[in-house]
Amino acid sequence: MSLELMAFFGAILVTITACLMLIIDDWRLNVSLLAIQYVGVFALILQVWPLAMSISHMVAGWIAGAVLGMAILSLPQPVGEIKDIEQSEPSTGRLARRLRLGSDRAPNVIFLLISIFLVALAVFSQTPRVSGWIPGLSLTQTWGGLILIGIALLHLGFYSQALRVTIGLLSLFSGFLILYSAINITTLAAALSATIALGLALSGAYLTLAPSMEPG
Repeated sequence: MSLELMAFFGAILVTITACLMLIIDDWRLNVSLLAIQYVGVFALILQVWPLAMSISHMVAGWIAGAVLGMAILSLPQPVGEIKDIEQSEPSTGRLARRLRLGSDRAPNVIFLLISIFLVALAVFSQTPRVSGWIPGLSLTQTWGGLILIGIALLHLGFYSQALRVTIGLLSLFSGFLILYSAINITTLAAALSATIALGLALSGAYLTLAPSMEPG
């Protein structure tokens, strides 16, 4: 498979995962989608970065997702009560709650879809221009980077939970890295990208666990 075809599928992958992460409320699916998103980011930056550097960022993203997942699993939860509630709840109710259709604390799914459409429209109109500004940046890379940045900003604007904010920041940084990869092709850049991703994940894990660590 050629690098151009891989980048095309990578752009589709990051677009789908970014949209689903904004809509879906289940943290397990969000962490899984984050890991899949890093595969798409890998395919996009592989166009300009060497294989080892591209893999290092993908593996760092997987570790970041694992850190966030372990932080959520470490939270003290009344597991028995949660299982009883889920078993007594109709399947349609569980699906609505997972998609946040019945949540009062999150934006309505229709509003989120409209926001995604507007961001995609803006990205589509600006992709050729931004691609011309940065030498060596293809249209697929530009689309993938801009759509990640745009939907990540929606994440940061709509949610205040530590896990949501961390996922938004990781997606935002991945989008920036896709655009930046055409400018800087050095081992230091790959090392810094992995360090930043892990640092964001550790910070998000701490902020997720901090309320449960308060005395009393």
